[in-house]
Amino acid sequence: MSYVVSASDLSTVTPGNFMFKYPDDTYIIIPASNAHSRDAELDNVAEWVVANNLQLNRAKSIEINFTDRRRKSQTDHRPTLPDIRRVNSIKVLGLH
Repeated sequence: MSYVVSASDLSTVTPGNFMFKYPDDTYIIIPASNAHSRDAELDNVAEWVVANNLQLNRAKSIEINFTDRRRKSQTDHRPTLPDIRRVNSIKVLGLH
């Protein structure tokens, strides 16, 4: 319950991006059309963490890009962040 109350004011900063919050995980969904907003979204979370006297474990943070195989050549992938791993699969709520 504490996390639900604490995280109630945490949201995305770019229209069209989505945030899903669970007690142990927070997911930011950024569509390809908003790929440029990735750094702003991460900065927003980092600022929120500091303001709420919490810690962000960037070592546990990951990034995944979903690509439609038919449009793969049209996708502009942002450069990898130095402290966040890019992965090919994730486990969300117990499902891969």
